[in-house]
Order: sequence, then structure tokens, then C-alpha cells
Amino acid sequence: MSQDSRIFLEHVASSEFELGVDKGKWGIVSDTQFPTWPYVVLWVKASGINCPEKFYLRFELTNYPTQAPTARLWNPE
Repeated sequence: MSQDSRIFLEHVASSEFELGVDKGKWGIVSDTQFPTWPYVVLWVKASGINCPEKFYLRFELTNYPTQAPTARLWNPE
């Protein structure tokens, strides 16, 4: 496992991240093993009228956290 993926796993295991998951604000779509590393799909809850329940984002996490991640809207299907 690469250093950037280990650091990412530590961050998503943090109490701050888990609190958001527990509150239904965001979550990880990708398998926790991250077989497509450095790409990880996360969702965030949408809050608005006439919008989807969730937005999915595909993050590119090469050299995380030294290099800022990039993300794009994604269709998980």
C-alpha cells in the first residue's frame, strides 16, 4: 500500500470524517481496499429543492495530501 493511500485511510478513519458519515452528510462509494487507487468516489448530501439526493465525486488522490486532490462529478453506475 502506498504512503498516500495509507494517509487517506487514516483521514477517513478519523472521528471528524466518521461523524459526517454517521450524520449522512457524506460517504465513500469505493471499496475500502481502493482497488482503483488513486481514484476514489465519494458522495455528499445535496440540500436543495429539485436536485438529486446526493452528488457523487470521483477524486484523483495522487501524492495525497502533499498534492491537492482534484475531483469531478461522477455517475457511479
